[in-house]
Amino acid sequence: MLTHTDQSKIIIFCPPNSVTGGPEALHQLADKLHHLGIKNVFMHYIPQRKNAKPINYNVYT
Repeated sequence: MLTHTDQSKIIIFCPPNSVTGGPEALHQLADKLHHLGIKNVFMHYIPQRKNAKPINYNVYT
């Protein structure tokens, strides 16, 4: 089991500009963590691109 403190950081790596089930699940994970009150959750897109988050995923935090 993983433990989490207020100092912990969660970094989620995601492919840019990809609208498929995998990247959507990663965005849903980040959204759920935010709604659970977990701070310091970051989405990181590899390779980096401008406007990497597809507009389809703007419904997630």
